[in-house]
Amino acid sequence: MSDVQKEKIYELDMMVKNLQPAVARISERDIRSFNASIGANYQRFCDVKQKTFNSPEELKNAYFAGWHNRVLFLKERSKTMEYYTNLPENQEYRVFILYNENITIHNYIHLFLERSFYKYYREYSRNKPPLEEILWIGSNDRVLGIGVTPRYRNGYWENDKSEVRKTLFEYWTIGHILHTGFLEAGKNNRIMFNGLDNLLNFITEFVAKFSCSKYELGLMERYSEYVRAHHSPPTVPLLIPQFRYGGLEKSHQYRLDFLIINPTTQKRYGFELSPYSTHSNFENYEKDNQKRLDFQNKHDIVCNTLTDAQLRDSDKMFLQIEVFLQPEQKDNEVLAFSSERLTHLYKEHMMDKQGS
Repeated sequence: MSDVQKEKIYELDMMVKNLQPAVARISERDIRSFNASIGANYQRFCDVKQKTFNSPEELKNAYFAGWHNRVLFLKERSKTMEYYTNLPENQEYRVFILYNENITIHNYIHLFLERSFYKYYREYSRNKPPLEEILWIGSNDRVLGIGVTPRYRNGYWENDKSEVRKTLFEYWTIGHILHTGFLEAGKNNRIMFNGLDNLLNFITEFVAKFSCSKYELGLMERYSEYVRAHHSPPTVPLLIPQFRYGGLEKSHQYRLDFLIINPTTQKRYGFELSPYSTHSNFENYEKDNQKRLDFQNKHDIVCNTLTDAQLRDSDKMFLQIEVFLQPEQKDNEVLAFSSERLTHLYKEHMMDKQGS
């Protein structure tokens, strides 16, 4: 550990300790208990055992995304299960309310997470094993692949790893697909495109065929408008539909509605369009949700859930993902977005409270 890092940890440690008396008073909890409520969620919210974080902003962004989904889960459970009915008395939910209502608690949690990053910098920043380089999308009726330098050998698609670094296109972008096309599983055939409109129309039809969600189709159409109006369409990250967590496995359990991979950072961001509203029975939802998180963690994906309120307006829905389409996006921009989503949930809470 360098001297600079030690000084940073000492500085943050002093700032955290100075706020602790006020935090204990405001939260009406022993400070060790309050700290535990933050620290106990590192693995649940952002899978610190597997994922790589190169800055405090990356760690906080993943944490807030996981926190956002957890609060959504608690809200849905409160509608169907007695144990969760009184949300204001739920300690997890209370921390969420305090974070939004009290600047001291808000600042404390940010400092706590930042200090954690520097204290465990080596563990957070170490490179993890690489993921599969062929991505598979679609349903079992039609599975398509996305490769970087694809070649067909012995009945399977693979990447020519010797050529990966030599590609002229940015990975996982519109330009990437215009160059490589989509790969047909089990066939030595690529689906190639003669232009931007041809590609966008194909993806939109692909979404329409395999999804019954009007929101997914609306998002795809809005994305197509964005790409066509962009000053450099080939550089726009691809909005990857129906990502298969299980790859080519026919019995795979889950698909992700949409996936974006940032070409600069290679960070992966997933989007689920309100899966909570599609479940009529929540008794086994927590177990299913954990399985889904396990798949997300395996593929190093920070998953964002768009709620019913965000889906009603297609423009507002698109704004939820637009920040992730910036090739040169900065950590603090993504962090600001994640924090805003927590604030949006809090506003929904206040509206529900006033309505009751």
